[in-house]
Amino acid sequence: MLSNDFQKWCDGQSPRGAHRINLSQKTRQLIENIRSSEPSRSVNGRGNNVCGRYPSQKMGKTIQFESHRVEAPKIYELEQDENVLEYYDQPPPIKLNYQGKNDKKLGVIHTPDFFVLERDGAGWIECKTEEQLKKLEQKNPNRFCQDGQGNWLCPPGEEYAAQFGLSYAVCSDREFNWTLQRNFLFLEDYYRAKSLEIKESAKNSLMATVTEQAGITLSELLKAESDFNADDLYSAIANKDIYKVLDELVRESRNEILSECPKMLNDDFDIYGSCDLNKPSIPLRSSLYHLEPVGVGTSYVESLTSFLMRLAQAHSLEVNTLFTKKISNYFDQVYLREHRNKGLSTLFNKGAALNSNGILASQLYQSLEQLTLRKDLSCLTLLAFNNVFSSRKLLRKSKAWCPHCYEQWQKDGKTIHEPLLWSFETVTVCPQHFQPLANKCPHCDLSVPWLTGKSQVGFCPKCDRWLGNFLSNQYSTSESDLAMKEVAQRLKIDQRTIYSYFPNLCKAISAKYRSYQKQQTAERIQKCCQEVEQAVRSLHQAGEYPSEARVSQLISQPGYFRYKEVRKYLNRAILDLVI
Repeated sequence: MLSNDFQKWCDGQSPRGAHRINLSQKTRQLIENIRSSEPSRSVNGRGNNVCGRYPSQKMGKTIQFESHRVEAPKIYELEQDENVLEYYDQPPPIKLNYQGKNDKKLGVIHTPDFFVLERDGAGWIECKTEEQLKKLEQKNPNRFCQDGQGNWLCPPGEEYAAQFGLSYAVCSDREFNWTLQRNFLFLEDYYRAKSLEIKESAKNSLMATVTEQAGITLSELLKAESDFNADDLYSAIANKDIYKVLDELVRESRNEILSECPKMLNDDFDIYGSCDLNKPSIPLRSSLYHLEPVGVGTSYVESLTSFLMRLAQAHSLEVNTLFTKKISNYFDQVYLREHRNKGLSTLFNKGAALNSNGILASQLYQSLEQLTLRKDLSCLTLLAFNNVFSSRKLLRKSKAWCPHCYEQWQKDGKTIHEPLLWSFETVTVCPQHFQPLANKCPHCDLSVPWLTGKSQVGFCPKCDRWLGNFLSNQYSTSESDLAMKEVAQRLKIDQRTIYSYFPNLCKAISAKYRSYQKQQTAERIQKCCQEVEQAVRSLHQAGEYPSEARVSQLISQPGYFRYKEVRKYLNRAILDLVI
């Protein structure tokens, strides 16, 4: 809803003409805060739940769901329900007060799953499976319970909502019509189509058939010999053109068969006419992502170790985990299969051989081809030149790289990789930038091994710092703000030796660094105070007391309450609200 539509809805007239009672100013502020706020938390998959995001056409943004068994079906219902004007996932948390089993008063900060605005009301919705609700009822019947008809209730939630004139409902998976849910998914492409054009002749024929044959089922419509096809029928259902015809028939004939307009959606999508029951041919699936190597067929083709590191990163795994769980099973070496931890260290020490023309390179690329179903990974090694090059002093023992290439790829948004060309011992200059290749980390001044258990492309595995120029210049501290320890590391001289010859200069550098640290701390405290002020206002508008515990949940650095300046600022902000 636009701002004007929302004000009309609050005043008693929804944008679609449904009346409701006027809302108090307190309730309006609460709803406006919910509408203008981002989701208060990010969902997480737990147990057997599958979390995700649904691209809502009604809301014009993605909606989170934490459970594919309850919350996702509820989103489908809210999306298609014309009575629902807006709905928001993970609204700001509310406080529920109730008694425990031992009659002890409990206060729980609770984040409902949805806040829904309907034509004639608004309120929170909490979604749980029937099994979860029964366990929670046994744990504390004052939190969740059932009424005489078997509907689930949350008395503390209803009590909190009642003070604003709103509702609080509990949704169970038992309430869903799963045939309807399957049909929502079946019609998803039709719902999302920007325009569902139906030929006028096909539309007239379809409407005439539905009008003449009251109570006709979907399977009968699909078999009917008319000018419309299945796409025309499904498009008409998605556009709700058929429902309009059914509504007119109900008003005119009072036919009991058509008393429920969405009858076809609820009952009939299980029948699709004639189907091919032959078992389809399913293509072979890869165990790992079908990741495309960089630069195949060019002089800058990436190395096999570079592809391995990118593959591990694509699966959000470390290299040693990917080796242990997947790749090592395809190796013939006994020390890899039976002593994986120790064996991996032995293999990583021979990292250059994985890009060469020997047995290790052959086994690694064959293993990765089986896991990714690619057919071009041999191009990432020197196996094609097995009878051309001697392996003696062919590849360097540790990595070399061009920081300018890393910088350029980063700026252009290209894939960061390690070209196989850089592994040759005779290649010492970048052929693109005509600059010497670096062979030591500029931060820790150590050589970079070809492969370790935590290797990442473009980063030093020992200090986790960027090896290119772009990010290092962007994020490193300025030359004037270095600690004496880092100055000594850059000069490659012991810190005590520098101090013995230049004591006054060392003291000046240390004093300047301490001043820099104090300035940074003051800036972080000031930023935290601004977040505290925003959190206090947000809680006050929601009708909650801005205690230190609640405010700490809404700021990015709750540990900053250890500073007395932040605590004083919180007390001052609360006093300003009271005044």
